[in-house]
Amino acid sequence: MKRKLQLPKSLNIGGILYQISYVDKASDTDLEGQQSMWGQIDYWTRTIRIYKKNRTVEDIIQTLLHEMLHAISQEYQLNMEDKEVNLNTPSGEKETAFIEILSLVLFDTLRRNNWLKFF
Repeated sequence: MKRKLQLPKSLNIGGILYQISYVDKASDTDLEGQQSMWGQIDYWTRTIRIYKKNRTVEDIIQTLLHEMLHAISQEYQLNMEDKEVNLNTPSGEKETAFIEILSLVLFDTLRRNNWLKFF
């Protein structure tokens, strides 16, 4: 029998508390409502918004890790957003490529070592 995972409602990063909200409309994730996205962090209000409708728990957790890395980068001035990664994509988007790869590898490592269990 599968347990229903209780998604976190807040995240404490170095003593700074970020509130997490989950939305069912992808454009509600964007503070300005201009674009659809998986997740977004607002450093001013210390909130993280995650799109959750029709997504697996694994995808939601990976998005939370991604936003958590943005917060760590911001709070500790690590400038991870500036790190260049060659993804060979047509758009050449590099803004969050380093954070995206790091969050994917971190999630995979935690899952493979049974530190994250969803069942």
